[in-house]
Amino acid sequence: MISFVKKKVKAQTLGEKLKEIRTESKISLDEIARVTKVRKKYLECLESGCYEQLPPDVYVKGFLKSYSSYLGLSEKDVLKLYKKEVGIQDNLKKIDLISKTKPPKFFLPTLTITPKITAGAISLILILLGGSYFYREISRFSATPYLVLTQPLGDVTVQADTLDMIGTSEQGSQVFLNGQPIAVNESGGFHETINLRQGINELEVKSINHFGNESTKKIKVAAEFEDKLAIKNSAENQGEEKVMGEQVSQEGIFRLEIKTQDEPVWVAVKVDDSGNQSSTMLPGSTQIFEASEKIAVTSGKANKTLVRKNEEDWKILGDSPGVARDVLFEFDEKN
Repeated sequence: MISFVKKKVKAQTLGEKLKEIRTESKISLDEIARVTKVRKKYLECLESGCYEQLPPDVYVKGFLKSYSSYLGLSEKDVLKLYKKEVGIQDNLKKIDLISKTKPPKFFLPTLTITPKITAGAISLILILLGGSYFYREISRFSATPYLVLTQPLGDVTVQADTLDMIGTSEQGSQVFLNGQPIAVNESGGFHETINLRQGINELEVKSINHFGNESTKKIKVAAEFEDKLAIKNSAENQGEEKVMGEQVSQEGIFRLEIKTQDEPVWVAVKVDDSGNQSSTMLPGSTQIFEASEKIAVTSGKANKTLVRKNEEDWKILGDSPGVARDVLFEFDEKN
């Protein structure tokens, strides 16, 4: 008996390679279209492998030469890979056409199984299995990833400054909230706490699979809540003690405010020895923490995160556009 061993195939297509290099170089399709004079829709077809939507082959080769030259790639290698992929797609179309054609009826009076017939049957089975495998892979390549939001189900109004977003995506996909990556477990599930700003918050959840295909969900959240800092200051003012015209702060306690600017930022905070509190903060949203000893702040975008200790001026958490880990703020009797 012949047994078959399943192997995972992780091969990038030409379009995936072009898109990966372009994305890593932080170059937009609009910029490439402007420089190369190739229409953006044709560049998108090249990256997605939709060759049937492109003009005749002679123009496509010119597009690829301009695109690869702009990215600093070998035109010869790019054209070779393009020719190979076009050949595979043509062969798949032929196999699909053959499978849909009704075979002629014929009758055999007798059938003697010989080694030659057995070898031929095995070869045919292998060909059919191979064709089926490639057809399935091509189908997966063109399909959009699965994305479902179970909370919230749609546009919603909340009486709070936070919202828990829960959903499921295709296994292996990346999920983004307004462009900010969020954690996804092995089964594709995600649960993210979002800090909202007062008023309308527009949320875009996007799932991208390893083929680069996308699914998007958009919702609007109307947040109506009272300013926590204003409430706290009002309560303190009602019971405050005055010494020579100066307000006496709570002994042994300091306050840290955190807010983000321009774009969403993932932030994790550890107060004294308690566990981490993490969330995605939308631009303009604010969090307030109090501690007796220390507060450690981790931000996914340090230069987009502002902090203020007690009544000091607002400061940027860090100059780097990347991650700042465990930036420490400690109690100071002077403040």
